[in-house]
Amino acid sequence: MNYHRLIALLILLTACAAPAAAPTPMAVPASIPTAAGKPPIIGSVTSDKATLGLYERIELVVALTATYDNPFDSQQVELSARFRAPSGALWDVPGFWDGKDTWRVRFTPSEIGSWRYVASVRDQYGSADSAEAQFVVGASALHGWIQVASWRDTTLSSRYLAYHDGTPFYGVGHCDAFTLGDSRMDANGELNLLKRMRAHGENLVVWWPHNTFTFFADSYKTFDRVDMALIDSYLASAERLGITVVYTIWDHNLLRGAGHPWGVGRWEQNGFRRLTPNAADFFTDETSWRWQENMYRYIIARWGSSPAIIWMTVSELDGTSAGGQQDAWHAKINDYFVRNDPYRHPTTASLSGDKFWTAGFAVTDIPQVHLYDAQKDALKMGDSVGDWTARMSKAQARPNVIGEFGATNRALDLPMLHNSIWSALMSGAAITPLRWSDRGSWGRMNDKLMEQMGYLNTFVADIPFPSLHLEPAQLALDDPALTVRGLSSTNYAIAWIQDRQSDQEHAGAQLQIGGLNDGAYTVRPFDPWTGQFLEPVAGTAQAGTLTVSLPAFRKDIALKIIKD
Repeated sequence: MNYHRLIALLILLTACAAPAAAPTPMAVPASIPTAAGKPPIIGSVTSDKATLGLYERIELVVALTATYDNPFDSQQVELSARFRAPSGALWDVPGFWDGKDTWRVRFTPSEIGSWRYVASVRDQYGSADSAEAQFVVGASALHGWIQVASWRDTTLSSRYLAYHDGTPFYGVGHCDAFTLGDSRMDANGELNLLKRMRAHGENLVVWWPHNTFTFFADSYKTFDRVDMALIDSYLASAERLGITVVYTIWDHNLLRGAGHPWGVGRWEQNGFRRLTPNAADFFTDETSWRWQENMYRYIIARWGSSPAIIWMTVSELDGTSAGGQQDAWHAKINDYFVRNDPYRHPTTASLSGDKFWTAGFAVTDIPQVHLYDAQKDALKMGDSVGDWTARMSKAQARPNVIGEFGATNRALDLPMLHNSIWSALMSGAAITPLRWSDRGSWGRMNDKLMEQMGYLNTFVADIPFPSLHLEPAQLALDDPALTVRGLSSTNYAIAWIQDRQSDQEHAGAQLQIGGLNDGAYTVRPFDPWTGQFLEPVAGTAQAGTLTVSLPAFRKDIALKIIKD
């Protein structure tokens, strides 16, 4: 038994030893039989709290009697609950068997006031409902889960993200797909890696939970409770620390069998091999899809209530055994999460490096590209990041991200990360490019790299991206040694000026920004290498153009330009 599974068992044993809240008995309405046999019964529903804050989670424990052989099979037995918001909106939420001895429903409310709910169970012999119960939601400091900004308010940009309450969200983070899974926890149950990220201003991480905690490794029909308890604890830590997790359902290794150019992956550690020994059949077999849907329902039921989630349905799909079925299968899994996740967490997915995925970008909420071709040149990688970001923005009016990039040359690591995060920001990305971090040749995110993420976070912290409707800016410099990227609306602009050739000081260079409303502006220069704002500069736009005299700088400088 490995270290993490042992810790999970200790956590579970501790929970079992704690005194449980007394259940609240409910009157049981008559069950509705549909066939010969005893219909199911709900004996009681116990909630873990009667009052809670907005966007906090409530958990129901449901005592039920039903006919089934496999509690994980939703076609045999299905638990759900319907929640009625104070506004009258209805939320239908799936429940799940926790793998030990309890049926549960997890729900995160999105309105203040009194909520009412009814739990329901269905099996082959009929269905039953619980009596109606209620809980009360009060104000909190939480903002809810991440969504595309325009979903909540059509006046906002569809190219940026926001929390459910409308608070802007700009993702600042990296990929710890493998190594998050071997992170140690402190005495309070917080992941040390996530604590480091938060301290440095990061708010997002890509994780492949099923690579480390493959709860379906032995069977596609039943799931390992220790692995699932570990995922519970990791997501709980992310929620408490304010880190959004790009939760990857399938990494390419788990879906790659023999005969692929990349070599054999980890198909033999995927329980679906027992159903379709040939990995390619996983993508087309009807029975396989039925059991995939069953597992996706379970994932949504158990972890979908977490405000910390963005769904990545698959990472590097062309690295799987899907072959010619990749687009059709991706459309199906993306559609399943879109239709069945009551919280409508955004979806994303990817191919491998430097590929434009027309079919995938057409359906996923957050298009992404992985970039590795330019890894031997820090300047070229920055250019590639900016160019691909702009290309994705032009193709789809949606948030986009460079989902992976990096270099195996440690000497290039810092300048490459620096150039890439600033180039992406100034080209329209909704999330920083996500540097690949691992225990091998790509290396881990160290404090120097994380400092750079924090500097960028300082710059973007007060930018209301969703309400600005930024577009590529009209920019011109009078110094041919400098390059510039930026975005603007009619009364707001951001720009990044870079010296690509030398480390000499530049003083007195002038930048012209077109397309602005006339009037007075405040220009806030920012040093991207120290994370410090410089003295603000006043300027006036005339005939739609603002001319800014840049302060002295080396390497690069960023500007925030705001109409007074």
